[in-house]
Amino acid sequence: MTFMKNYTIKSKIIIMNMIITLTLVSVAFIIFSISEINHQRTVLINNVRFDTKILKEAIYASLDFDYKKDAEKILFNMSIKPYLNDYIIFDKKGDFFVSHTDKKYKTNDFDFKDNNDNYFLDNYFYYRSDIFNKENIKVGSIYTIISTKIYKDQIASYVNKLILLLILVFILSFLLSSIMQRFISKPIMDLAKTTKDIRDKENFDISVTYESKDAIGTLYKNFNEMIDALKIKEIERKKAKVEQDKLQLQLQQSQKMEAVGQLAGGIAHDFNNILTAINGYADLALIKVKDDKPLSKMLTIIRESGRRASNLTKQLLTFSRKQIIEIKTITLNDTITKMQDMLLRIIEEDTSLIVDCEQDCFIDADKGQIEQIIMNLVVNARDAIRLNINSKKKKTINLESKIVEIDNNMRTDLKDLKPGKHVLFSVSDSGVGMDLETKSKIFEPFFTTKPRGKGTGLGLATVYGIVKQNKGIIYVYSELNQGTTFKIYWPLSKKKVQVTDTYKKIKTGNIIGGNEKILIVEDDKEVLGFASNTLSIMGYEIFKANNGEEALEVAKKHNYIFDLILSDVIMPGISGPEFIDIYKKYDKNIKVLFTSGYTFDLIVQDGIVKKDINFINKPYNTTELSIKIRELLDLR
Repeated sequence: MTFMKNYTIKSKIIIMNMIITLTLVSVAFIIFSISEINHQRTVLINNVRFDTKILKEAIYASLDFDYKKDAEKILFNMSIKPYLNDYIIFDKKGDFFVSHTDKKYKTNDFDFKDNNDNYFLDNYFYYRSDIFNKENIKVGSIYTIISTKIYKDQIASYVNKLILLLILVFILSFLLSSIMQRFISKPIMDLAKTTKDIRDKENFDISVTYESKDAIGTLYKNFNEMIDALKIKEIERKKAKVEQDKLQLQLQQSQKMEAVGQLAGGIAHDFNNILTAINGYADLALIKVKDDKPLSKMLTIIRESGRRASNLTKQLLTFSRKQIIEIKTITLNDTITKMQDMLLRIIEEDTSLIVDCEQDCFIDADKGQIEQIIMNLVVNARDAIRLNINSKKKKTINLESKIVEIDNNMRTDLKDLKPGKHVLFSVSDSGVGMDLETKSKIFEPFFTTKPRGKGTGLGLATVYGIVKQNKGIIYVYSELNQGTTFKIYWPLSKKKVQVTDTYKKIKTGNIIGGNEKILIVEDDKEVLGFASNTLSIMGYEIFKANNGEEALEVAKKHNYIFDLILSDVIMPGISGPEFIDIYKKYDKNIKVLFTSGYTFDLIVQDGIVKKDINFINKPYNTTELSIKIRELLDLR
């Protein structure tokens, strides 16, 4: 049936119905025709037998007594049959006796088979029957020849009627097919048209109606259910598209951060070494110069400029998530409380700072980074309030922290968080607010709405980098003239605050040192010079090496007598960790303080210093170095 694959459903229904009708009618025609032929043949044979029987009863006496005249009269009376062609009578010897016509026959003119008293040949039917007298003695035979024309005419008449009936059945079948297709093809075509409208117009609110419980009604019901499902999927697709666009924007922003971060990471090592020397020597010079001398003022400016440069480097590394951090369990509420006085000093007097913190908000974080987040957000809130000069609202900054439970049913903004408890801390202001365009750019590096010279554009980028680095999320809600809220979700720590003995605070210019032996391994000459001079001033006995190979020679020369090793991580040849591994074969209890200006190196994984590693990040100053070394040396 492949020839019908391109036909319409209507044509297919009509053709299939006509083929079925033709097949059935043809079979019926053949069956009835054969039946009629057999019937007419049987009627003919029975009629001939009946007539022959009558003739035999009338003529056997004429045969028995050889009365031909009487036999001719009897045949004449029997000849009124219209289909009769001839009666031939043979005597008991088989010789011709008399016939209906004048023609004389011989028995061998006929082709009767054994045990066969009739047969059809051409357009005639031949029948033979023996004649017996009352004593049941054969006195002759009757041969009957009948024309089959009437018989065939009757069959032809029957066939013509049958053909006429066949034509009528075909016409009726066509009409029924046409009516039938309206109940089958029309609903399907309507369904196809509706499908096309849905496809072209993308309107999934269209539905079809067909009041029936048959297969087509089921098809319509399933179609409507499918449209409902597609409608839901279309809604989900549009939501996914919005989410995809949002993720695309986030990806672009992350790529921008990554690009700047790669640049920052590339220059971090050399820049941090330079800043270590600048800041360190400035500290040493200030120790030796009295405060009332003009030189101390200039040295102070150099030191403060170096520290600002150091903070700028840290900001670049932070927002690009490449800053080396030291994670500890801290109490967020204590950090906020300790910063409160400082925060009050940076906001204006007519602005209220409202702090609402729950207890026991423990998080695993770098304390300096948390302070940096709070400071940046509060400064931004202060600046937003300053810009909202026409507002009659009360000037307030709300700082809040609490513990929240995140589950799988939370809004999509929080879908990147793992289920469980998190610390939520937020900063809200009654400032000028932001429009959508500004809101979409606030985390981009170097983007700022502040006047030239009033901001670097790294504050919120730094906050974003810190939050992402610690597997949290930051959410922003803002409307023009309605204020802004920053919400940060941070995983709740499963630990309590780590209690450690910290070295007492050291005032600038009053550094406490010791007399222990310290080996400094540093490939940068300026940093090596600063570190050795600083520790020497503190009273330590200093040994120096420019790289790992030289350090091994120094250690061997002095029989591995050192109390502490201050080692750079990345050096030409043998690295710092490789040198320490070799050294520990001779003194496994040696105390080690690593330092580096790289963002990723041998002792750092995912920006976090590995467990049980003592580390000080470059650039460091005299105070930081002295505290760190004393903590390690005094550790028991």
